Amino acid sequence: MLDGRKAHVVIEVVTIDGRPAEGRLVAPDDSSRALRFKRWRGGRTWRAEHDFQPGDPPGPWLLEARVGEEVAEALLHVIGRRPAASVWFADDLTVEPATVLEGEPVAVSGRLELVDEDTTLPFGDQLVLLAFRERGTQTWDYVGEARTERDTGRFTAEIGLGTSGEIRAELRFVDGHVDSEAVEVQVLGLIDNVRFIPERPSPVRTTHGGRSCYRFSLKVRRQDTNGFVPSGRVYIQYRPSSGGTWRSAKAHTGRGVAEAQINNGTADVFTYPHTGVGGWRARYRN
Repeated sequence: MLDGRKAHVVIEVVTIDGRPAEGRLVAPDDSSRALRFKRWRGGRTWRAEHDFQPGDPPGPWLLEARVGEEVAEALLHVIGRRPAASVWFADDLTVEPATVLEGEPVAVSGRLELVDEDTTLPFGDQLVLLAFRERGTQTWDYVGEARTERDTGRFTAEIGLGTSGEIRAELRFVDGHVDSEAVEVQVLGLIDNVRFIPERPSPVRTTHGGRSCYRFSLKVRRQDTNGFVPSGRVYIQYRPSSGGTWRSAKAHTGRGVAEAQINNGTADVFTYPHTGVGGWRARYRN
């Protein structure tokens, strides 16, 4: 933190064979400061020291350390005082999708601006912290971060949540912080004591409500007794062919989560015709 005084940092690099380390710090404005590493106590550790000055630009600084051809990077976040201009999160913070199944990620997006009298500018190269408050509690916990784009002030990040609650974005200063409006997100808990027939569902192209879509016809049985599950809801998830986590298929309208009520142990789920899909699966919630 730069609160009118310099901030002293010590950087240590441990090498396998004792070869010397070199490195640099890259500021948010892309200027760089060379680091001078010295052998520490005659061993395999190399140490560099740096003083951040009160006039240094706040935001994420890239630390780059090199030993031979090997390069390691880390981010150091320099927090300064609040600028003279007003700082705010423009428009509304967006969380997509607003309803997810347990274990799925959500994408958080927004824009940070500086407002000085009648002039509005994007506030780029700033580290935005993402905080989450579980429903029914008062405590905000940090669950992610994002860096604002230099030209637009926009940011986006993907985070995972285990329960329902609210998400907000924060920009911290030495003398306080600026918060966005909180956005509600619902996380639906799942139950694994059922099995689906077929086990690996595959879609059938059809129309529903006048829209082209996929239909998944499933039977739902209990794992313990093999009896039909009489009630509950079925959700369809897909995994992109490029890899990554499972995601909820959209409803056939292109909005919301694809789901259907179980009727006498069966369910027909209509989904948006997603492309680039590597696999499908069904999930159950009572």
